[in-house]
Amino acid sequence: MTIAGLFDQFFTGLFRIIPAEYFSLASGIIGVFTFILSFILYSLGEPINIFTHYISSLGVGSHGSGIVFGIGMTFTFILMIPFIYALKLWLWSDSKITNVIFIGSLSFGIISFASFIIVLFYDMENALMIHDISASVFFISTVLTALLLTITMELEGKISTIQWVCTTNLVVIAIIFLPWYFRTIFYMYPLEQMTFEDWVIMMGSLDPKMDGVRYFEWIGAIFAIIWIIQTGFHYRRHSSHYMHRKIVKIPFLDRYRQIEQEDST
Repeated sequence: MTIAGLFDQFFTGLFRIIPAEYFSLASGIIGVFTFILSFILYSLGEPINIFTHYISSLGVGSHGSGIVFGIGMTFTFILMIPFIYALKLWLWSDSKITNVIFIGSLSFGIISFASFIIVLFYDMENALMIHDISASVFFISTVLTALLLTITMELEGKISTIQWVCTTNLVVIAIIFLPWYFRTIFYMYPLEQMTFEDWVIMMGSLDPKMDGVRYFEWIGAIFAIIWIIQTGFHYRRHSSHYMHRKIVKIPFLDRYRQIEQEDST
């Protein structure tokens, strides 16, 4: 049996014990509470709002804000891994175009996860340069992951209007963010004079001129969490139309795999 087959067996068996959508919903809920609790803890030490601080500030805050943010966001991403695999079982088809797009979304998802881990280990106080680069990669790769997954669901006819609205909002925020980001940079530092070190210092500063950039970063994160939760609900409503067939049985765990066939019942 291939490695892919073993993964299929493991995750489909897991989903017989814990429904796949629970991982997505738990991820989104933990993400929400992590932001709220970290925000509250940070504010106990100094004022904070979405115009004066980056999201990364929560990771270096006092009163336990940094610890809560690091642990909470780690669980948020880890819980998304099984759900992404559930989408693979659900969306994989005979269409090469669909599968290629899904592989693209999975690739960007891996990049997003890897850059997030780097962001956690290299915070904005002790390794600002590495942190800023990784945070930028994380932002772009996360948006592309959501977009390509949505396109895959569209091509497979497994999408809803609400799902498209969530994805569109996320993409629009990203489109607005980038021009605003570069406009702000060039306003603060003329292009011909700006060095890479200037960029790093600027991204870690509390300069009021960066208020808009911080705002769009927070809004983008909010829509990303909404996308995660909405995708979980969408999967829960529609994946039940497909039946499962037992393919392997081993001690302590039955293995199952989805097949693309409508349940006759």
